[in-house]
Amino acid sequence: MDAEGIPITAHVEVFDGNRLIVRGAVGIGGLELSQRGGVRRGAVTIGLVGQNAAGVVVQRMSNPIRLRLTAAQYAAALRNGLQFRQTFTPAARVVTLRILAEEPATGSVGCLIIPLNRAH
Repeated sequence: MDAEGIPITAHVEVFDGNRLIVRGAVGIGGLELSQRGGVRRGAVTIGLVGQNAAGVVVQRMSNPIRLRLTAAQYAAALRNGLQFRQTFTPAARVVTLRILAEEPATGSVGCLIIPLNRAH
């Protein structure tokens, strides 16, 4: 696991043969969120990157998430992380999945590297 900046935890499940469900959480404690009217606002982008055996990126997708958290939601996200779920169908050459979390406002990034078992 390579995690600098933004902490990420994730679990990957295989379904329908080759499709992946990626479930995870992003730590928000270090994000720069503005606060106005009792709501904390900011953004984070979750990215999935598929790499081949040589480390070349052959596939990528990203999901920008706008954060508008009430005090209760913020407290829950601090405890449990910001939850996410994405599906990904890796190309045949993909042997490694990188899960990225980026805060666009600061450029802070976290990365989790998951080797894929291509025996499925």
